[in-house]
Amino acid sequence: MQVALPSSTSRYTALILKLTGVILILGVLLDYVVLSFPPNFNNFDWLVGLINEWVGRGTVPLLGVAFIVFGTWIDRTSGHSPADRSALMTGALVLSLLLGIIFLLFVPLHFNSSRLSSAASTRQINDQAAQAQQQLEATLAQQKAKVTALLANPQQVAQLQQQLDSAEIPADQQAQLQQLKDTLQKVKADPKVLDQEVDKARSQGMSQIQQQQQQQLDQVQGQMRNSRNQATLNSFLLSIGYFIVAATGLGTARAGRVKSSRRSRK
Repeated sequence: MQVALPSSTSRYTALILKLTGVILILGVLLDYVVLSFPPNFNNFDWLVGLINEWVGRGTVPLLGVAFIVFGTWIDRTSGHSPADRSALMTGALVLSLLLGIIFLLFVPLHFNSSRLSSAASTRQINDQAAQAQQQLEATLAQQKAKVTALLANPQQVAQLQQQLDSAEIPADQQAQLQQLKDTLQKVKADPKVLDQEVDKARSQGMSQIQQQQQQQLDQVQGQMRNSRNQATLNSFLLSIGYFIVAATGLGTARAGRVKSSRRSRK
């Protein structure tokens, strides 16, 4: 049983649906163009971000195409035959098929781009950790040389004691000087202590650097993995949605032509 809408109501409803669909599609297509410029396809981070933006807005043109198809269907079932029906319907279906193909291609493209982007971020984190290790080694070498120079120069040791006795030295600096004095006393009693202290400081520093490195790697890889899974799944679902809407529109158009043909025969 079909419920027939008044002629003016059905025409107005179809017009509103199609107009809404066109506005939705044009607005998102404009966003897509703006987001795609300036293009930088050699930058995998940019490419991953672009696909995420496209996928995030992917349901809007899908609704727009569905509105146009539904509005055209209302026109046909109510017996109206607007002049721009064929062009608008054809354009919407072509766009739906095109976007379906694009979102389907986004699945392997995003997967590969995110993998390469993750590899680049991993290399960057590893390079930063290597630089931190080199800086640690340079700092330890400087401190060791400073302690050795102080042991060979009693005057500098006396100056160190004067600085400790001075009330003008900030508390944090006094703590550092006191630690240096304690190290000097230990090294005087046993020269092997200097190498032991350096090795201990190196071990602690390396452990901290490696811990931070691993935390950053886990964070980057986890975020990239979640983004990859979400984007590829949503892109695949959007692709299916566009193909279904396009198929529905083609079925509606074919049914309309068959109905028109039957009427002409009668």
